[in-house]
Amino acid sequence: MFTDKLTRKRLFFVCLLSWIGCLAACKSVADEEYASGLEILGQNKLTNGFLSATIPVGFKVARYPGSFKSVELLIDGLIYHGENAALFDPLPKHVRFTMDTCFLENGWHTLQIRATWLNPNITNPNTIYDTRLSAPISITVSNEIYYPDWEPEIGELNISAYFFKTSHTNADWHIDIYDVRKHFVQRLSGHTVDGRIEAFWHMKDANGIMRTNADLDPEFSSVITVEDRMNKWKKTMK
Repeated sequence: MFTDKLTRKRLFFVCLLSWIGCLAACKSVADEEYASGLEILGQNKLTNGFLSATIPVGFKVARYPGSFKSVELLIDGLIYHGENAALFDPLPKHVRFTMDTCFLENGWHTLQIRATWLNPNITNPNTIYDTRLSAPISITVSNEIYYPDWEPEIGELNISAYFFKTSHTNADWHIDIYDVRKHFVQRLSGHTVDGRIEAFWHMKDANGIMRTNADLDPEFSSVITVEDRMNKWKKTMK
């Protein structure tokens, strides 16, 4: 019985050590909460005052072990909702993100970058990647027309949805839709009393023709116009 208990104890400690070793090997090798080698540049311009429209976000990525794969732009801990939220190796010399702040709600947000390296420890095949975060900075966004819930794709039922907001709470609006040949297709219009705007296009153009042939119409563009007649304000955005 004594020998059996001793064997079980030895077996338990061997398994425990193996499990701890596997746990350490399988996770990312990053040992910093925020990587000192990742930095958002021009922070004074980003953090002082209100940001609007499209702005550049420069950054610096230091060398870390492994093969550099990508860097991503994060807003409030999640990947930025707009275009070009990730940049891949090789990076140009003066690299930067171009961030359209209209994809964000008006107000306060955190801004970070996240970079990933592959095979950071060649002596340990279980360490597949290393992901590191820059320290977050605080930004404040203010736009008169913005679209944090924008839907870039046409839905399964051939319905194109347009969701956007305006800081003017009593305004007329219209959306002009164009095809890839820059030809006018259709206009959607309405009025908002709370700044929220939701519009749906059922893919029929101004001549009553369905525009659901993806070969002829692979994509559409839109121009948004909002007008507050009482305050004599009008703005158009592409």
